[in-house]
Amino acid sequence: MLGALTRRRWVTVTALLTLLVGCTATPVTPSVTPTVVVADWTQRGPITWLAPQDPSGTLAADIADWNASHPNAPVQPEWLPEATTDWDGAIQAAVTRSDRRPTLVSVPTSLVAALVAKSAIVPLEKNDVTAIGNEARVLFYRTDLVAGTVPASMGALSGTCGRLPSGTSCFGTAVARGEGLTALVLEALRSAGTDVTDASGKDVLNVDQATTGLAALAHLASSGAIAVEGRAWTEADAGKAFADGQLAFYEGWSSEAPTFDRGTSKVVGRVGVFVLPGFAGAAVPMLRPLNVAVVSGGVDQGTGADFIAWLNDPGRQAARAVSAGVGPVTASVYAQGSVRLRPALVAVGAELSTGRPLPSLVKYTDVSTALQDAGRTVLDGGNPADAAAALEARLKELLGR
Repeated sequence: MLGALTRRRWVTVTALLTLLVGCTATPVTPSVTPTVVVADWTQRGPITWLAPQDPSGTLAADIADWNASHPNAPVQPEWLPEATTDWDGAIQAAVTRSDRRPTLVSVPTSLVAALVAKSAIVPLEKNDVTAIGNEARVLFYRTDLVAGTVPASMGALSGTCGRLPSGTSCFGTAVARGEGLTALVLEALRSAGTDVTDASGKDVLNVDQATTGLAALAHLASSGAIAVEGRAWTEADAGKAFADGQLAFYEGWSSEAPTFDRGTSKVVGRVGVFVLPGFAGAAVPMLRPLNVAVVSGGVDQGTGADFIAWLNDPGRQAARAVSAGVGPVTASVYAQGSVRLRPALVAVGAELSTGRPLPSLVKYTDVSTALQDAGRTVLDGGNPADAAAALEARLKELLGR
């Protein structure tokens, strides 16, 4: 379910809460002070959940189970259209409409601050959103082509590949403009010791460290690790290339693992999973919590709170992990045998303590564009120092310092 989908699909309120390590919640700190909104947790009855499409059927099965045992307080999914390109706009319009407002909504982390600033969602147990699953960026590899040893760094990939069969390239990931490139650039910056913003939403980028991180990212292209034909790939392009046997390594979301072992995949039984190596220092993998928020003004908010708690029963977390490849939010669930048998989930559990999600900013779209500009500059052969300076200037303009 949630797994095979991209942020624009199932990345439900990807907020910074429950990044978990024993279910500890980390509330998002908005950069704009919202109006205080009070929820009514005593009201129960039928509710609607605004959520992305669910091709795997796992989410629909959970809803059906709940409805069977709660006939007076059923959950009705309202699926966001798959063809939607402006997911943020569709979500914001739904949670602020005057009638038929959903009670629950799935939202990416990057949108949380904007919704909090508009008082469009209400805290549940002091958290703006609640995670019901986790995904992380991992390094998939071909077990028949490369040794089963984690590369020392992303920059070392080209040396690790060695001689590859004709038609097989070393490494691929999302490098076309889009969220995948934003994640890649942030991983490079964070590995070098810097970031774009602090908890208050202000610019904190260190230009020297950013230069180091961007230089490491550029090396993926200049070393030949990313082949020329892969330098315009989207997330979908890179994932398909790996499934078609064209890559030795692929950086993607942990939830993609099941797709490489079934259907038309040409690498069935030949895929391993590494925790993501660092670019220019310690690895800081991108996390994508799959979270749910309670909508301000939504009806029967008590049912919404009950349903979220029910979804996070450890047994249901384990079932979702197995059926949809989604990492649990409770640390102890990773120790269950059914979860331990899946390498991608083991990698998620290992990365939860070191990874970070996308930043939650009111001006996230502009910040994401600036990160993508820096990434494309160096991947296309531009100077990392110039790209870092331009990024810092834009962040200072957008966020202040």
